[in-house]
Amino acid sequence: MAIRPCTGCHLRFVGPASTCYSTILDGRLKFEAVSKFCAVCWSALETQLLQVDAEIKPDVSFDYTAEQPCFVCHESVKNRSPQSLFATVYAARSERRDFFASLCSGCRAPAEVLLKAPSWAQETS
Repeated sequence: MAIRPCTGCHLRFVGPASTCYSTILDGRLKFEAVSKFCAVCWSALETQLLQVDAEIKPDVSFDYTAEQPCFVCHESVKNRSPQSLFATVYAARSERRDFFASLCSGCRAPAEVLLKAPSWAQETS
């Protein structure tokens, strides 16, 4: 049973939490968050991460230099001051999963909101 509320929706919930350790780097500023999510909020964040094919799989080579779509707006980040998002997730009753995604400079603030409150961010977009 969760002792504290979900980071995303702020509601108490029964059952194990999914934990996300996320970092956004742009070469100067760093955003870090440790978030614990209920099943609904975790599902919203996982959907967003999988939508841009951000999961890093150990048995598949990942080309960090290839052009990536923005994690938030899904447009090309080329020539838009790309930033890097890294997330390590421990979903409830699952193994560790690592994610990498690119962000365009205009989507940093929405990405920070999404990493802390994924279900709320989806409702407002």
